[in-house]
Amino acid sequence: MMDRAPLSGPIGFSFSNPLEDFAPTLRQAARLAPRWKRDGLGALELGFFTGFHDKIDFTSAQASSLVLLMRSISREGCAIWSVHLPFGTAYDLSSPSEATRRFAVDLYSRMMDCAAEGGARIAVAHPSAEPIASADRARHMDQCRRSIEELTVRSGESLHLAIECLPRSCLCSTAEETQALLEGTRAGLCMDTNHPHHEPPADFIRLLSHKLITVHISDDDGVDEKHWLPGRGVIAWADVLDALAAIPYTGAFIYELAPPSGLSHAGLDFTFNYRYLADRLAKSHGE
Repeated sequence: MMDRAPLSGPIGFSFSNPLEDFAPTLRQAARLAPRWKRDGLGALELGFFTGFHDKIDFTSAQASSLVLLMRSISREGCAIWSVHLPFGTAYDLSSPSEATRRFAVDLYSRMMDCAAEGGARIAVAHPSAEPIASADRARHMDQCRRSIEELTVRSGESLHLAIECLPRSCLCSTAEETQALLEGTRAGLCMDTNHPHHEPPADFIRLLSHKLITVHISDDDGVDEKHWLPGRGVIAWADVLDALAAIPYTGAFIYELAPPSGLSHAGLDFTFNYRYLADRLAKSHGE
């Protein structure tokens, strides 16, 4: 990786793909994977998105294609660390509408089967859509917990479900609520550093350290999510790295933002930034 790396896991980033037609972008990832590996990346998250209110299914033909493309990317040098499942109102694990909740659980289950077959270790899911009114929050929590229990029963042992902390009125916007949702389940936490704003991300990590299994790394302005390159915003990165190292966190360090210099240079962008964060940590320790 590099000298004086504060964490032991590989560096990677989240590569976004439209759910309805992901093959072209994943073929691009396979072409770029050798360069990314050469420039220092060792992991990749495959994210799948739709419009926030779109309802798009995941077909058997897509399933077969996804597995083959994941294996192709891994052969070219970037291991698939995680798959980020689609999110929005149609994929709301916490929806009071049982039909909506069931659609999300079924689609996620099929995508998780593919993720496991393709070699991913983790499937990342949002616990809810938004907005959620205060009076409805308990109902959403109950529905989401039901969904988590169903997904983890069906996921087997080779793939782990990670529930992502979220901003604003979404579920898991605080460490306390996230702990209440995840305790007693087999699901882990995806810690997104630019999502929670009720406590510093380092404090969030410390409280949920026993549940943390993957991370999304980006910076913000302290008010709302921005998905900026670390160093542009206000997050105390030395504290974040200290909290991760204390666990110790050994998984991938997944940047969740577009590479500033373009996809071809993603490896250089993110390894350079990681070195910058390592230097900030060293200076905070007086090294």
